[in-house]
Amino acid sequence: MKKRFIVAIVMAGLYGIIYLLNFQFFDIYKPYYMYTVSWTTRGVLPVAASISVLAALFGKRYLTIISLVGYILGIVLGELFGGFEANMPPQYLHHGWEI
Repeated sequence: MKKRFIVAIVMAGLYGIIYLLNFQFFDIYKPYYMYTVSWTTRGVLPVAASISVLAALFGKRYLTIISLVGYILGIVLGELFGGFEANMPPQYLHHGWEI
């Protein structure tokens, strides 16, 4: 039981670090702004963090790891393959959120 709480705290800490890094460097008006990172920090990160922490509390070790790795891979792949469509002024579309 104690191990579950430790894993849950570690997962919450990892998601907290991810949130702070995303907010500090990749959010809008920051030095390295990226659309997918900014959007998922506000929209998807709370859901992924909740799934990971709850899964850790219930002893589902693989689900905690899969949700963390899936969140990170989703951000990376979404930013790499999301792309921009510049033919729709005045805004552009970015499909990274779909990944």
